[in-house]
Amino acid sequence: MSKRRVVVTGMGIVSPVGNDIATAWKNVVEGHSGIGPVTNFDVSAYATRIAGEVRDFDPVDAYFVGTDTPDDERRAIAKDFKRMDPFIHYGIVAGTHAFRQSGLVVTDANAGRIGIAAGAVSAACTPSSPRRWNWPRRARARCRRSTCPARSSTWSPATCRSITA
Repeated sequence: MSKRRVVVTGMGIVSPVGNDIATAWKNVVEGHSGIGPVTNFDVSAYATRIAGEVRDFDPVDAYFVGTDTPDDERRAIAKDFKRMDPFIHYGIVAGTHAFRQSGLVVTDANAGRIGIAAGAVSAACTPSSPRRWNWPRRARARCRRSTCPARSSTWSPATCRSITA
């Protein structure tokens, strides 16, 4: 067995208790819950009306927090984010925060030794894509987890850590 060492060099989080490490940790230590009334869509047809929603989250602002980025790059990223479901925003932003916190500079010499480890909490279940929610029942049942990330719990990263081996 190899005794390779792994070093956690950066962390990022987007979660119901906070959208950055400091806020999330503070809220957890103080006992604040991220559970509350669902506000992202109408829940009147459902028995459960509470959930752990990510709140006060603008993916473009969160992606560029702490950076001095030209407006044209911000517009390009904003355009890309418009094509994605919110659960993908969470993973991209958390991973980006982890990588920036690490301070790593990727070179040809170290590129093969740098990676991201991501953890998942639950599947994305937001009716943000009307097409997905209007599929016939049989089509939804045949949807594979690998091609339909909204059905898979492994596709909604909640925390990401930049690691080096």
